[in-house]
Amino acid sequence: MQDNYFHAVLEATKGIAERIKKVDRFEYRWCHTIDEAFSVTHPLLTLNNLQTDSEKSEQKGFVNLLKGIFGAFRNPHAHTPKVVWPLDEQDAIDLLTMVSYVHRKLDKSS
Repeated sequence: MQDNYFHAVLEATKGIAERIKKVDRFEYRWCHTIDEAFSVTHPLLTLNNLQTDSEKSEQKGFVNLLKGIFGAFRNPHAHTPKVVWPLDEQDAIDLLTMVSYVHRKLDKSS
């Protein structure tokens, strides 16, 4: 209602980070943390059984998706003033859809 897409996106991406942090007592170093959390050899979180190449590929792809969300949306919004980082409604909707997908996958992870 306020067209405040900037803060909606920032809070949505911070929510993903908070969920992953709660899995273990991670320090705030996201790229390394995401790799640790979703490792295919010693994972803390799994999306599937990690038995086939396709299952391992899905796990690795999810890591890349998370890194992309943090790199493209969370980090710029956390470190750049709103006035110099415009975000329109369509970009916000697309990002919030991705965030929803990530949360659904995390809901099903073990």
